[in-house]
Amino acid sequence: VVGVVLLSLPFAMHLSGLVGSVLLIVVTAVMGYTACLIGVELELLDELAQAQSIPVDRRDLGWIAFMAFGEKGKHLVSLLFGAELYLACISFLLMSSINVQLLFDTELHTAIFCIGIACALLQAFMTVDPQRCMKILAYAS
Repeated sequence: VVGVVLLSLPFAMHLSGLVGSVLLIVVTAVMGYTACLIGVELELLDELAQAQSIPVDRRDLGWIAFMAFGEKGKHLVSLLFGAELYLACISFLLMSSINVQLLFDTELHTAIFCIGIACALLQAFMTVDPQRCMKILAYAS
């Protein structure tokens, strides 16, 4: 997926012009600042985590949300990450179906039907074992 983005970036920059370039720089700066804030939060909560003997690999954004907002915050962050992973999988399936349609010259409704089946199977798997599914989706994304 990253390769496709890198190949299409020059064309996207050509279409977006100066406004798109400025917007890309602003979004990059905001994301960098957010990453710095998360790092500062992890450093501030390090002593508390050591006192509670929480391993380093368990200190993630869900844990930060739990420490900041309690159990509801942890559930909200987990829900948002789950939705993000699910929507990323759907967009990947859509992109793949369009590529399959172009490669094999099939009709679009056949590709969309295959996507629907794949999404239904993914949803069924998420219902049966959500923790394992989130782990697999995180590795896949």
